[in-house]
Amino acid sequence: MAPSKKNKQPFSIQQPQIKKQPIIEQKSPANYKDHLTSWQLSKIDWEIENEGIPKADIRKKFLFAFSEDTPLALEIVEFDTELLDTLNKFNDRTFNGYGDFFDCLSLNYSKPIPSSIISRLSMCLKNHLLFETVLGFFKEYEKKTWLEIESEKASGGRTKHHDIEIGKLGKVAQRRLSQLELDDAEYLFSIRITKMFRMWGFRIFGHFQILWFDPEHKIYPIEN
Repeated sequence: MAPSKKNKQPFSIQQPQIKKQPIIEQKSPANYKDHLTSWQLSKIDWEIENEGIPKADIRKKFLFAFSEDTPLALEIVEFDTELLDTLNKFNDRTFNGYGDFFDCLSLNYSKPIPSSIISRLSMCLKNHLLFETVLGFFKEYEKKTWLEIESEKASGGRTKHHDIEIGKLGKVAQRRLSQLELDDAEYLFSIRITKMFRMWGFRIFGHFQILWFDPEHKIYPIEN
């Protein structure tokens, strides 16, 4: 007996229902001064020549922060007060890494130092320029617009952050710009982080393309 034929429904592929989201118009600020600040780190030049400009690699700058009101200081007093006096002279001084610190220490204190003290002295070295000074500055200023930043004044009434003509920079900086093929620019923008510490780069719309960190104000010598 032949099987009965059932009515077959035509095969079809149903298109998924896509719920359209309302389009929210994104309004761009009229000019860069209305933008919040952002930082571009990928273009930093860590290799600026060391010809009259201290190596500007702030990743290697460490601050020695030592206090006499700590168990370590008490242990050092019991060991040798001369070592304590030497360390006090180093307090709040910047070093180019651990090796630089211990080299300076050996030149100023020739006696053997117990390993327990040495290991704890290492903990007194802190990379304050990068992790405290610079990152702290970034966090504070990314909340500000460029209008607010450009309006800030130093104690003498001059603006803290401003353009500097390339031709007024030091010779080392100008030569380095030529090597980087950036010497066709007319200006670099200088941002004041501390009284001496400057950050140099290019302001591109709402973000700042960092070129150099200048902890000792050598890119644009003060005598200029």
